[in-house]
Amino acid sequence: MIIKYYGHNSLKKFVKGKPIRFDHKFWALCGVSVYCYNFELYCGKNEDESQYDDLTLGSRVVLQMLEVVEDLLSHCVYFHSLFTSYDLLVHLLGKGFEETGTMRENRLKICPLKDSQLMKKENRGCYDNTVDVTNEILIVKCLDNKCVSNSTHFDAIEPTSNVLR
Repeated sequence: MIIKYYGHNSLKKFVKGKPIRFDHKFWALCGVSVYCYNFELYCGKNEDESQYDDLTLGSRVVLQMLEVVEDLLSHCVYFHSLFTSYDLLVHLLGKGFEETGTMRENRLKICPLKDSQLMKKENRGCYDNTVDVTNEILIVKCLDNKCVSNSTHFDAIEPTSNVLR
């Protein structure tokens, strides 16, 4: 979440080339109705000891935001590729969450998928998938305009269907 800010404050961030160049950044947990359930001001690198020190920043943020959720089975969590990593998926599976997220290629770890350069030579709509049987995590890489990787542990790739663009 980005909040425009032009005053004087040491927490203000400057991002060159963005429409909102001066801002405050917040991590936010929002529902389908766009209602914000939990948020935290991003203050830069945090030196505090955390139980999630072995994870990336994005993974730590997701796990800290989800601490306020009480009924785990009634929630499906969807997140952006900035936050998704294989280790986060394993942690969320252990806690009982159903989650889906796009994944960056450098975070796929042990998942053998087709190379993006090879997939770009095929027709739009082609896909490759792999399943981590021990953790029941499905990772699918599909080709649209670019290759996109998605990961989940509660969904499936079948049935597939054709759509008109």
